[in-house]
Amino acid sequence: MATDDELRRALPHAAAWGAASRALAFRRIADLLIRAGGSTDPQLRIEALATLERLRPQVAPAVRRETLAQAARLWPDRAMLWLFRHEAAADIEPLARNMRLSAAEWRTLAPELPEATRRLLASLVAKSTSGHPAIEESARQVDALIDRLRANAASGAPEAAAPMALAGDWRWECDSHGRFTFVDGAAPVACEDRLFDLGGADAIWPSFERHVAFHGVHLEAGEGGCVLAGVPFFERGSGRFLGFRGTAYATRTAGLFGTGASSESLAKVAHEVRSPLNAIMGFAQMIESETLGPAAEAYRRRAGAILDHAQRLLGALDDLTDAARLDRGHWPVDPAALDAGALIERIAERHRPLAAARGVSIAVTAAPGLPSALADERSLDRAVRRLLAAVIAVAESGETLLLGVQRAGGDVCLFLTRPAALDDLSSERLLDTASVAGEGGGAPLLGLGFGLRLVRQLTEAMGGSFAIEPHRFALTLPNAEAGQQAVANGDQSA
Repeated sequence: MATDDELRRALPHAAAWGAASRALAFRRIADLLIRAGGSTDPQLRIEALATLERLRPQVAPAVRRETLAQAARLWPDRAMLWLFRHEAAADIEPLARNMRLSAAEWRTLAPELPEATRRLLASLVAKSTSGHPAIEESARQVDALIDRLRANAASGAPEAAAPMALAGDWRWECDSHGRFTFVDGAAPVACEDRLFDLGGADAIWPSFERHVAFHGVHLEAGEGGCVLAGVPFFERGSGRFLGFRGTAYATRTAGLFGTGASSESLAKVAHEVRSPLNAIMGFAQMIESETLGPAAEAYRRRAGAILDHAQRLLGALDDLTDAARLDRGHWPVDPAALDAGALIERIAERHRPLAAARGVSIAVTAAPGLPSALADERSLDRAVRRLLAAVIAVAESGETLLLGVQRAGGDVCLFLTRPAALDDLSSERLLDTASVAGEGGGAPLLGLGFGLRLVRQLTEAMGGSFAIEPHRFALTLPNAEAGQQAVANGDQSA
C-alpha cells in the first residue's frame, strides 16, 4: 500500500533528524500510522510504534496532545493508548472514551497501564452507555467530510513532490566535495555535475556538513525536479568521510490546483460540503445550548466537539474557495494606502488566545517612520491571518513568534519568524501540500504547505511578493506613495 511505502521511507531517517525536526518526524509517522488504521503490515506497524515510543519523550507536550486528539478521532486503538499511557488523564480521556471498551476488554488491558490511566478507564467503563445515535451520526458525518476534503485537496495538486512511476527512480553517489561519482536510471544529472549546483541543494548542506542522513529534499534538475534522500558513507578502517549515496524520484510540477478543471472540482466540493455541514452544526448547537430541552453533560460535550471540528472544516472550505478564485483570476483587489503596523497589531491580538493555548507568545514590532503599504486590506488581512495561524500550529510551547513590518528598500515588508520546527526545512518542503502540519484546535485543516501557497497567491494578487527566507516568512508590498505616483504617471502618458 502507498501508506506502507511512505512509512518505509520515513522510518529509517527519523533517528537522524535534528532536534528542531523531531516534532515533524513524530507527526509524520503518527499521521501515516493513524490514517492507515495501523497499516496492513504488522511488522511495519511494530517498527513505527517503536519509533514513536523513542521520539515521544523528545517532543513537546502540545505535539503529543495533538496526536492524541487525532488518534481519538481516527484510530482509537489499544496501540495508541499504550503509546500515550503516561500522558495526563485529561488528554487520554477522548481516546479512551472512543475505544468503547467492554468490561472484559478493560480487565485484559488494565494490568499493562499506569495507575492513573487504569483509574480513568475503569471510570469510563463503569459509566459506559450507548451514545445518542444522532450525535454519533453527526460526528461521523463531520469526520467523513473532513476526510473527503483532505483527499480532494491532496489529489488536486501539488506543485510539491508527487512521485511518478517507479521506472523514473534513480540512484546516485557523490564524493566528499559534492561531485557526482555515480548516477543511474533516468537521472537528469551526469557524473560531471555537482550536487550543490542544483537548485535547492543548499537545504542539504547542514546534513552534508554534519555527515548525517537527509531525505525529502526537493531539487531542480533537468527539465523538472526531483526529490533526494541520502546517507553518508565512510572508509572502512580509517572512518574517513567519503561522501553520500542515495536515491531519488522525479516530480512533476503544477499550480496550487494543477489544471483549471481541478480548480473547478475543488470549488464544487467546497460548495457541496457547506450544506450538510450547516445542518450538522445547527443540530449540534441546539444540543449544546439545550434548545430542545435538557441534555446530559456528556451529550453537550460531544456536541461541542462536533462544533469545534466543524469550525475547522469551515475554515478549510474558505481556504479552498479563496484559492480556487485566485487560481481562476476571480479574486477582487482594491489597492489603497494601509498602515501595515496597525494591521499586524490587530491580527496579533486576535490570535493571542490561540497562541496562548499552545504555550506560544506573539511579539509585534514596527520600524519607526514607515510609509503606507499599497495593498488590498481584505487580501492582506487574509494572508497575514492565514500565515500566522499556520505557523502557530507547528510552534512549540515556550517559543515566541515575531510579527513585524519594516522597510525593504523603497517597499514595505511584513514578516513572521519561523519556529524551530520549520527553521531547518527547505522552501520546497515547506510548500509541500501533501503534508498536513498541525492537528490541534485552531490549526488550519489543509496544513502548512497549502496555507503558504495561499498566502503567496494572495500577496501576488496585490502586486507584492512572498518569500521564504532563512529564518522568516516575508510579504513585500509596494510603498503606497511610490505606487500611486507610478499609476498617475501611467495615466498621464496615456
